[in-house]
Amino acid sequence: MVKLSSAEIAVLTGSVSPVITAELGNAHEVLVQRCMQSKGLAYYPHFVTTAGVTGQQQVPGVPGAAISLAARETDGYGFYSQVMQARANPGGGQGSFREETYADSLTGAAGRRYRLALDGPDSQRITVTLPGDGTASLLTGGCEGAANRQLYGSVANTAQVTTGYSLLYDGFYTTVVSDPKFTAVVARWSSCMSSRGLKYSTPTTLSNSLYRRIYTNPAPAARDLEIRVAVADYQCAKAVNLVATARRLESEHAQYMSRPLAQYLALITRVDISAAKVAKSINPPG
Repeated sequence: MVKLSSAEIAVLTGSVSPVITAELGNAHEVLVQRCMQSKGLAYYPHFVTTAGVTGQQQVPGVPGAAISLAARETDGYGFYSQVMQARANPGGGQGSFREETYADSLTGAAGRRYRLALDGPDSQRITVTLPGDGTASLLTGGCEGAANRQLYGSVANTAQVTTGYSLLYDGFYTTVVSDPKFTAVVARWSSCMSSRGLKYSTPTTLSNSLYRRIYTNPAPAARDLEIRVAVADYQCAKAVNLVATARRLESEHAQYMSRPLAQYLALITRVDISAAKVAKSINPPG
């Protein structure tokens, strides 16, 4: 096992500054848009805010841990609001939905030309070895490839900071949530929820099943249930110190990693640091 650096721990646990994360995503979109415009083609970038990135951060095994009691009392986990907003505006109007809709609207020769400019020919492809000895086949051409090389140094590096990182995090997440200390506190949380007439084995099961229920039938009664469950979840989690336990175990398990996987994490960390400098120069001030 290899002891990780503070920078590597921050990457592994998703604790990198949301400002940097937003800048990286937005810089990539700017680069792709500039490239497409240089070819006389449109591209609709999907920009993210720091607040949006912060809202995506999670505690292992505890979805929605950052949602306050006050927010839960008015909007639950936000599931009902999200579903209703999506139904009211199915095209999204902004961001990735707009780009996907536009690209899909181009047919025939125009569509082929657009996709070729964006992704490059299928013959321009590399195979990258990922953490755990898996592989990924990636296109290297087009404006996507050009943006990735400018931001991350190479398309192979891009695969590591995206898919490679996801594989590392999945393994880390599994280690945390399978820790006997975590499963014990989750059992106490489940018992607390059951005493309130809400039978869920884990917070993750709760989140997934409740979202599916609301997505399938977003009726006002479902919203009321969402708020009731979200408040009970908060209260039970607080009663058994669920979030504090998860964070402590997250910190403990993030200190060391097997040497083969640590080498991937070290690469990802170096690439992220370098890309952050490039992104800062691309994103306009403010």
